Amino acid sequence: MHISMPHSSRALRVLVVHYGDPPTTQSALAALQASTRQPESVLVVDHAAEPFPEQDGVELIRPKGNAGYGAGINIGLGALLGHGVSENDIVVAMNNDAIVSPHALADLMEWWEAHPQPALAGPVGGAVNLLTGRSHIARQSDRAGNGPLRATLHTVPYLHGSFLAAPYAVWSKLKGFPEQPFLYWEDVLLAARAEACRVPLHVLSQVAVEHPRDALAQPSDDQLYYLVRNGARFLERATPLPWRPWWWVMNRLRYQYHAHQPRHRTVAAALRDTLANKVGRRHAR
Repeated sequence: MHISMPHSSRALRVLVVHYGDPPTTQSALAALQASTRQPESVLVVDHAAEPFPEQDGVELIRPKGNAGYGAGINIGLGALLGHGVSENDIVVAMNNDAIVSPHALADLMEWWEAHPQPALAGPVGGAVNLLTGRSHIARQSDRAGNGPLRATLHTVPYLHGSFLAAPYAVWSKLKGFPEQPFLYWEDVLLAARAEACRVPLHVLSQVAVEHPRDALAQPSDDQLYYLVRNGARFLERATPLPWRPWWWVMNRLRYQYHAHQPRHRTVAAALRDTLANKVGRRHAR
């Protein structure tokens, strides 16, 4: 698939997946509406138990069920076809608790006018250490000519999934947002897809976006489960050779260790479900 990226005026489309309390999403939408560069369309995919209230300038999409964040973004990408989206339009996929600064969208579009090539971009980048299995988030900038994020012998880069932007044609090439695994590590898997499709990752630290969950100090029991299970699954199934067989062995050794530690029940359950190839919600029947 060849993607052409000519210099031209592009529309800006924003997709937000709502879940939980309406005030959180309303704050995110208020920040978008206060931007110096207004999006041509804002779509909210409503996954909450109670319908999200209608709001001027926002289109609501309420699926029959909640299949997770990635599925919500993909529903939004499909809905954009009914809005006459162009392959060159920039589409932002963002969490409902991400707060853009007044100039963030303008800075984003300014960067894309100067860099019309296919890319996936976001304000925060990171890397997964393939030796330890740990991920690290760090703001970086390519404004000084550093170029796209690149893998090393023992790391793979990714962009934090709370705010990601790409031309619609790139989202199509990447087949949208990964819908599995559930809740965590989808952004790392998306970066692996981008690498396979030769789509570069760019960190735009000049695009100021606040995301409170970045500062999460102590994960809940369920959050710990998904972090461990989904990370172990990625390391064993989606990393470059020779790391996949390394992690196939390591995950089994990790499970044997944690299974005999009474205080490590959540980690042991996560690794057990990794070995059983379980995805989706933890308690789904």
